[in-house]
Amino acid sequence: MEERQGDELKEVQAKYERLKVKNAELERRLDDLRFENEGRKIAWEIHGVDEFIASKKKALSSHKKQKG
Repeated sequence: MEERQGDELKEVQAKYERLKVKNAELERRLDDLRFENEGRKIAWEIHGVDEFIASKKKALSSHKKQKG
């Protein structure tokens, strides 16, 4: 019985170590994605993408109203 508990403990510890490594990888990926997202937001702001998309949506909706 003691041997079985020791094996289970080793198994749980190994799983915990794998999860810690996976967590560190995911945190690094999250940091990378946050950085990329901030870069996109800045680029969109610089190039006026939001305003461009809004103007296209407005033009499309007014075009649909004229047809309908």
